[in-house]
Amino acid sequence: MTRFGELRTPYDVQIALRSGPTPAFHWFLDPEQLIDRSLLQQHLWEPYSTWAVEALVKSGMHVLDAGANMGYYTILLSHLVGSTGHVLAFEAMPEPAALTIAHCRLNQVENAEVRQHALGRKSADPAETFFNYSWPPTRCEQAPACVETIALDDLRLSRLDFAKVDLDGSELDFVVGAEDTLRRLRPAILLEVCDYTLRQTAGLSRDANYIYGAKTREMLEFLVVLGYGFLREQDFTRITADEVLAHDDLSKMSVNVICQVESAC
Repeated sequence: MTRFGELRTPYDVQIALRSGPTPAFHWFLDPEQLIDRSLLQQHLWEPYSTWAVEALVKSGMHVLDAGANMGYYTILLSHLVGSTGHVLAFEAMPEPAALTIAHCRLNQVENAEVRQHALGRKSADPAETFFNYSWPPTRCEQAPACVETIALDDLRLSRLDFAKVDLDGSELDFVVGAEDTLRRLRPAILLEVCDYTLRQTAGLSRDANYIYGAKTREMLEFLVVLGYGFLREQDFTRITADEVLAHDDLSKMSVNVICQVESAC
């Protein structure tokens, strides 16, 4: 496995957007990694999610990348919001956070701020923890790190237009910790939904009297209370919480869902 510190030569790779070619962004890539290999071979990671972000994010917006991983969406968001916009990116673990920062520097990004913090229900002092940040998790061969947790509400943001949220099971905790922000600012959200990661983060084993979909339903119903409805990322058609739960098998895989306030759906 190649470590971030061993990646020396950047690749020039465009992201294949629907509205036309992007500039050739610069990336430190390891072809053994899933995201990196997808960029090299297809010029994309998560095509429908990428194109949904492209459709939702406009110049001048203030946006959040919650779970930046290696910075793919951070760089894309920076490009889409332009010089008048702002990107706030969070990545909990040291290595991918450093890689996101390196990608911002490589691409001379001036409109993004990268923070190495976890996002959760409430702010907390640094504690030893570990978060996955790639799938399959070949980059996860690292020791747990002391990571400070931030509740988004504690930042008292004055503007937030869009959030990409992919936190490998901490999405419900994020939403709870962002309740006031979501009520006040009503950002559109591209949200990863995966029942097995939500269950594992809650400390529940697969056979621990757990009803499939319970944590997913709790998260989606919490968003409904906040005034959100749901859209498929593929075509922006309406979808209910029950239809999300019926998607294949969220105990083994994830889906990304667009969340918008009902008046905007």
